Amino acid sequence: GVSAQDVDVVVVGTSTPGRIYPATAVQVQSLIGAERAYAFDVSAACSSFVYGLELVRGLLRSGAARRALVVAAEYFTAGVDYRDPTFSYFFGDAGAAAVVEAADLARGKPGWRIVDVRCRSQWSRNIRTGLGGTETLVAARAAAARGETDPAPGDAASPWFFQNGPSVYRDVVPLVARETLALLDGHRLTPDDVRLFLFHQASALM
Repeated sequence: GVSAQDVDVVVVGTSTPGRIYPATAVQVQSLIGAERAYAFDVSAACSSFVYGLELVRGLLRSGAARRALVVAAEYFTAGVDYRDPTFSYFFGDAGAAAVVEAADLARGKPGWRIVDVRCRSQWSRNIRTGLGGTETLVAARAAAARGETDPAPGDAASPWFFQNGPSVYRDVVPLVARETLALLDGHRLTPDDVRLFLFHQASALM
């Protein structure tokens, strides 16, 4: 029930844009006809959509916008090296969108409320890609000068997705459990009080 003309800002959370610039959000803005909206991307890997939601929450609370469109768009299989069985199972292609409105516009509509957010990023180098980054471009140029044409997975010159699976499993699973309990405790809740948990994980085992 919302027209594209009613949207003040378009935010696209993606770590796999078609190009570094112009922003993917600008393309979405044009395609849907949100002519009066401004648009920008948020790149925070798997957390991009959550960061986008938190950003527009701040815009709405400050009065800088009244209605936002937050889009998640990921095309991870484009960055998988299928020659390497360690990573070729990896997939994460998906798209989703949410309209986020100021409280007075949203009153009476079904939806969700953001209650709390937190970020922990100490092991961020364990999952990475060189797609579109200057670090990879510089390393690839240096590797080419040395006559190296096929850098190993995880090498700075490799453009492909890389994950240090054992470290991610060993470090991240206990961290998520601790942070979830701390988040609940901060709101005087227990796991039994929650009807549904939605976790983003790399495997069913995790």
